[in-house]
This record gives sequence, structure tokens and C-alpha cells, in this order.
Amino acid sequence: MKKKYVFIIICLFSLVGCVNQKVLENLGLIIAVGYDKDGEKVKGKVITHHFGQKTEQVAEEFEGEGFTVKGFRKDANYQVSNRLVSGQLRVAIFNQELAKDGIITYVESLIRDASTQANLYLAISEGSARELLDQKKFDKKGNVGIYIYQMIQQNVKAETMVESTIHNFARDHYEIGQDSILPIIKQTKNGVSVDGIAMMRRGKMKFILPEQYKFYLGLMREGFQKVEQEMELPFEPFKKHVQGEPKNETFHIMLNQFKAKPKIKVIKEKPITFQIDIDAKVGIFEVTEKMVIDEKLYPVLEKEIAKEIKKNVEGLLANLQEEDCDPIGFGSRYNAHKRGVHLTNDMWYKMYKDVKFKVNTKVEILRNGVLN
Repeated sequence: MKKKYVFIIICLFSLVGCVNQKVLENLGLIIAVGYDKDGEKVKGKVITHHFGQKTEQVAEEFEGEGFTVKGFRKDANYQVSNRLVSGQLRVAIFNQELAKDGIITYVESLIRDASTQANLYLAISEGSARELLDQKKFDKKGNVGIYIYQMIQQNVKAETMVESTIHNFARDHYEIGQDSILPIIKQTKNGVSVDGIAMMRRGKMKFILPEQYKFYLGLMREGFQKVEQEMELPFEPFKKHVQGEPKNETFHIMLNQFKAKPKIKVIKEKPITFQIDIDAKVGIFEVTEKMVIDEKLYPVLEKEIAKEIKKNVEGLLANLQEEDCDPIGFGSRYNAHKRGVHLTNDMWYKMYKDVKFKVNTKVEILRNGVLN
């Protein structure tokens, strides 16, 4: 019996020796990739991460070109001493020209790669994606790919940016009556920053969402658990509560602990009408006017904040209808509501422009923070 166990152990060690081992020192781990349109071809850059001989971690950049993602990768591979592998790819960036032509073929190529992880972030660059991934500007900060990944990740966790993983993009793209969105990243003097949100339609960039609606798109798509938001309110309703003379016709407040999840349902068929109920709980962190704090102030604040939310949500919906994009997924909800009807995207876009919305907002101020 002992001889049998010894034989099995020897066989196991023999099998381990047969495994195709990938020694880290011999690999160039692709962390970020950028794609630029160049006529019929795509030019790109990869940012790699590999381990040096003395355990130091080295970031390098390589460029390539091709008609396909694999062709570009193959071209870049001719320039490296360490074989490129994509198992650690964290960010894929497309320039706007390429995004307007359509990126779904590139995204599908990444999806078909078994080593691509579901948490890979996708983004669009304001200018050249290759120039954005300039490792020379980031040598003191570390790997530019890791920096961009962590920048997006911390904004997603802080609820200041909508999730933009390859999983989210593909889910929205293939869902009937739902469009995807991607963040726009630009170069700055000190590095890079998130600069807006691109609205996509069928894998193509349609337009950039106006800055004033970014918060409300996040609210309508996913809701918030505990986010901060600055608002501008009219001074007139607060005249009785302000100490001294007002500086302007409006003032600003900083809301914190903003928690809301919209409820959306179809309430009418002709014309198609959605009811949107937003019940928000908020804290007041800062106010630019000195106010008399009493119980009469709370109802006025709650009413005016609710009106501001309603106004901006209605503005967002009108903007999306005008641009013929549905990143909130009203078409998907209507498709689920109309069981037995095979809705297509073309059918929904024809219907979408005539859809009506009834927005109801209610705000409750949490009794803590600056108003106590």
C-alpha cells in the first residue's frame, strides 16, 4: 500500500513539471491599452508592467498598428523582450474618432480573449489615446495604466462616476432598449482626469452629456447610497430664514449622505408614459448663507431641493430624447412590461421620441450636520 502512495506522489510531481509555467520575469503584463483611428487601421499603445532582475517593478510603453486588435498586439510584440500577455489588463481607452465610428468589434475581441477580466474598465480619450498613455509623464507616479485604473475605481466607489467595466458595457449594448455609456478622460498638466460622460448608441459615441446632468444620470441609472452633491437654490423662498442681506439671487448648499433609488414604471400605453418616483434622504453639510435654524426651515429646504431634482431630471430626460439615446433603459423596461411583444431597438427608437414622463420627487432632510 505504501509503495502505491509513493508511486502516486511521484506521478503528481512529474505532472507538475510538465505544466507550461509562465515565469513573471519573462512576461510583459499589459496593464493598459490605447487605440487611435488611423485611416483603415488602428494605431495603439500598450503600457506594460514587469518584474526586473532585482525585484523592481518596471513600467514600459510600446506602440503598434494593425487592422485588428490581435494584429496591433502582434505588431507591438515584435518590439518587446518580454512576451506580452493580457491577463492583467485593467484599462482599454479609445479615442473619440474611433468611438464615433464604433468600438463594438474591439470590445468583442477583448471579450473573446479568455484572459480578459470582467472588471476591465473601458474609457474614451478626449484626444489621442496614445498620447494620454504617456508613461514618461508618470514615471514619478508609477504605472500610468494602474494610475488611470485606480482613478476610475475610486470615483466609482465614491459614486461620483457610473461603473464602466467591459461587463457593464456589453450588458447594456446587447440589451434591447438600453444604451451604454463610457467616461471621457483627458490630459492635464499634472496627469489625467475624468472629464465627462460619452453617450453611446449601438456601440458608437453619440454625444457628450452636459455637465449639469452627470449627477442625475447616475441617480436615474443606479441610484445612490451615500454621495455628496452641490446644488444651487433660489433665495426668494428663504427670505424669512436668512440672517442679513443676501449676496445674490441664489445660494449654494452641499448635500451629503444623499440616498435615493428611483422607481420607474409604465402607467400609460397611448402615449407611452413612465412614472418616475424619487424619494431622497439627504444631509446638509454646508450652506453659503447664514440661516435661522428652526423647524420651519426644514419643509422649505425639502421642497426646494425636491424641485431642483425634478427640474434637472426632466431636463436630462428631454436631452436624452433629443439626442435619441436611452442609457437609463426605458426601452428595456417597456419590453419587460409588454410581454409577448418582440421589441427591437429600431422599433424602440421610433417610439422613444414620443414617450412622456411623470416625475415625482420627495426629499427628507436628515437631522444632523450643519443644520443642527
